[in-house]
Amino acid sequence: MSAPTSLPFPKRDCSRCGGSGRYSYNSMHGDRCYGCSGTGRQFAGSKVSTLATEIRQRIRSQKEALASDVGAGDLLWIVAGRIASRIDRGDGGSWIEVLDVTHSLGERSGQSMSGSLRADPRAQWGIVAPVVQPGWTLSITLVDGTVQRRISSRQILRRKATDAIRQSDAARLLAACPKAHRSVYEQELVEAGWNLEELR
Repeated sequence: MSAPTSLPFPKRDCSRCGGSGRYSYNSMHGDRCYGCSGTGRQFAGSKVSTLATEIRQRIRSQKEALASDVGAGDLLWIVAGRIASRIDRGDGGSWIEVLDVTHSLGERSGQSMSGSLRADPRAQWGIVAPVVQPGWTLSITLVDGTVQRRISSRQILRRKATDAIRQSDAARLLAACPKAHRSVYEQELVEAGWNLEELR
């Protein structure tokens, strides 16, 4: 079963304004509460706040990714059998998981150097991470058996976290949620389509 697309965060009424979203008046922002930015809700505890910030930053960075940053397990947006650089409603695309990525030098160099490990011999011993140089091309193998060839390492791709990572995010948020708010948050997860048994 795939993970739901929506992941709510554990929230509670703002401790500053009591959930009204309004506090003391000032000429710049009126009576908007600074504790919740006027929403009346805030993250349920510092652990949840820290975790939510981490998850949001990763999601933001994954929406647009350089092809050189793509690895096995990532999900790419595929339209008509080709990797897409943008997502349009009604384009008939779908998320497909990456099985393997192979790097090679561009043809204009007159060389054929397959595999990112040859970029730095120390990479094969785990001393340094493989580095993909500018101008390299990639061959991306997808789980459906198709291979996307001659992808520029600088091409922007649409990527999102795998179901396993998103499932882990939901489980970590549930564990970090304070007991006083857990039952409410569990109900929100169920309404969003999550299976609580898989998160515990």
